[in-house]
Amino acid sequence: MLWYSQAGTPELVATGSYDADAKTYRLDVAQTVPPTPGQPTKEPMVIPLAIGLVGRDGRDLPLKLRDGRTIERGVLTLTKPAETFVFGDIGEPPVPSLNRGFSAPIKLIANLSADDLRFLAAHDADAFNRWQALQTLATRLLLDNVASLRAAKPARQDGGLLDALGAILDDGTLEPAFIALALTLPGEVGPRTRDRS
Repeated sequence: MLWYSQAGTPELVATGSYDADAKTYRLDVAQTVPPTPGQPTKEPMVIPLAIGLVGRDGRDLPLKLRDGRTIERGVLTLTKPAETFVFGDIGEPPVPSLNRGFSAPIKLIANLSADDLRFLAAHDADAFNRWQALQTLATRLLLDNVASLRAAKPARQDGGLLDALGAILDDGTLEPAFIALALTLPGEVGPRTRDRS
């Protein structure tokens, strides 16, 4: 297996787009493994990418690929440098929840907006991605405010982040340990998921 013989952490770029007329959601995924000493060229890894498409009501939408392929337990198996998955019967623009449960040790870059992250932080059924969205938003806010203070500008507030934290506090189904973790400020290392917004 390449995970044992090939050094480096795969980097995954995921780009999603919704087609309202066709009622489809297209997810383009590209993977690279950066060169490391002694291994300048890398092969694509086999990556189990657990996903969900979250609807406006906060519930997962059914995962049905338009070409008839099935998705076992919501996991896409990536084996090529670039792959495209088109989901059918999607009646509304979903918010993708990617790498659920940290299904693969990857560096993920996704075209998630700040509003998408706020929505996932408040509603995602996957605790890992809910926490990840909070960490990304909070890290961004902290870094922006440090830059603002250095430039003698007023600090920025993020009402959407506060709303997402409020939704976590109001969710009686969450375990107290998760709530405590969700309310913890990001560490110096920062979140593992990046976005391009």
